[in-house]
Amino acid sequence: MSVPVPRGMYRANDIEEQTMIFSMVRRFVIMAVAVPLAAAGFRKLSERLEARRGPTRTTRWMRQGADVLAGFGRQPQKKRRRFAW
Repeated sequence: MSVPVPRGMYRANDIEEQTMIFSMVRRFVIMAVAVPLAAAGFRKLSERLEARRGPTRTTRWMRQGADVLAGFGRQPQKKRRRFAW
């Protein structure tokens, strides 16, 4: 049986649940907004460096890193079967 709590006061479990929900929301916002934004910025920087200095190993790595960051939110694709069985 739970003990009644006066208005304005929280039990320890309520505070833990609020903290857990807040951390889940924060993690979702980072993955949904900040990571794709960073990938786009990285790709744009790579394009500007390539336009100024030409293609280099660094700009290729930056573009590949942006592709990796952009792919974190996606579901992995199923492997396609080569034959019909």
